Amino acid sequence: MELTLTDRVVDLVATGAECWVCVGEVRDPGLVSRHLGDMERILVAHPALLRRLGPVTPANLPTLPCVGLVPYFVDAVRLLDKAGRSQTVSIDTPLRTDSLLSSYRAILNGDGIGAAAPWMCQADLESGRLKRVLPRLWLEPVGIHVALPPGLHRPARVTAFIDALRRRIKDMQGFRPAM
Repeated sequence: MELTLTDRVVDLVATGAECWVCVGEVRDPGLVSRHLGDMERILVAHPALLRRLGPVTPANLPTLPCVGLVPYFVDAVRLLDKAGRSQTVSIDTPLRTDSLLSSYRAILNGDGIGAAAPWMCQADLESGRLKRVLPRLWLEPVGIHVALPPGLHRPARVTAFIDALRRRIKDMQGFRPAM
């Protein structure tokens, strides 16, 4: 098995890849897309940054520095409460990246408020390296999909990989498996 980590769109045919696990929608109509589930996201920040900024509210969030994660956390975000009510809030992202790991590292470095998945930030929240921002609100979940080249034949290893991935993410904090 070869695993390539990228935050860019993958051309499965050109690369010879057998599948692509995609955060967000698969926008290539030539691929077969299967929805694996949805990933919860929350706002987090370094405690020192929060001490400098003072209390964070949806009203003042547009004036505070955020670490942008292109295309999921830039310009405006939709905040949801437990009852499902939502509000869209503008955000200022002076630092933007299309890399999940770079975004997370910038948040840990105190460069801004950012989006993170609970599975990724739980240990840092528990240790105090990060604090949750707006703890009664969540960001709109992002879908996790697997994209496959068209065709009826799937190697058994691809089916086994997708099945193992489904089992793994259903047990991870902040994931809701697809029905």
